[in-house]
Amino acid sequence: MYNDPNQPPYGQPPQQPSDVPPTQYAPQPPYGQPAPPPYGQPPGYQPPPAYGQPPQPPPYGQPPYGQPPYGGVPPLPNVPPGYAAPAPQKSRKGLWITLSIIAGVLVLFCAICGSLVLFASNSGPDGTVKDYYKAVQSKDYATAYTYLAPGASFSDPQSGKKIPITSSTVYIVVAQTLDKDLGALTDYETSSGSDTNHVNVSVTRGGKQYAIHLTMTKIDDKWKILNADGI
Repeated sequence: MYNDPNQPPYGQPPQQPSDVPPTQYAPQPPYGQPAPPPYGQPPGYQPPPAYGQPPQPPPYGQPPYGQPPYGGVPPLPNVPPGYAAPAPQKSRKGLWITLSIIAGVLVLFCAICGSLVLFASNSGPDGTVKDYYKAVQSKDYATAYTYLAPGASFSDPQSGKKIPITSSTVYIVVAQTLDKDLGALTDYETSSGSDTNHVNVSVTRGGKQYAIHLTMTKIDDKWKILNADGI
């Protein structure tokens, strides 16, 4: 059998001639797949274009170098350790509204209490007597007459004679006469009598002070002066 010296033994691959240098190119990737980056470069790295040439777009499906993948969330900026973001300031609008409501309720409560006290002081027999002598002190005799009950009468403090008050005209004449004889009313102070229907008053006329006792009656839920031993 003839053996060719240039052929390798049976079952062995042919040897490359020594004068042909081995290939220095890396194996090519399959068709349609991007070539791997050079050694030491991250995936997606694109070499800078040659001078005067436009940049080449990245392979399909890969974002440019330094950008997050498509549909991904960009990385957060570096935050120094121990740094905390300032907490958001809470609005105080609700607090001011609440305080305004409370203040309004307190003002309303005080107003109601004051009105009740004033009504109680003016609606009783003592309140009627105070209003009467306030009008007498200011010489408003027409108003003072409205606090008298029908058929009211006064006793003359000097003679003790009983004087019926049949009209406002009669009352004004009696009051003016008393101012002339004893002096105008300059001060008064009320106090409780023996019961609800009686009120005592200490009056000052012409520098002299004396006591007056008034009998009260209630007409249509209003207290009126029925009788007094002085004006």
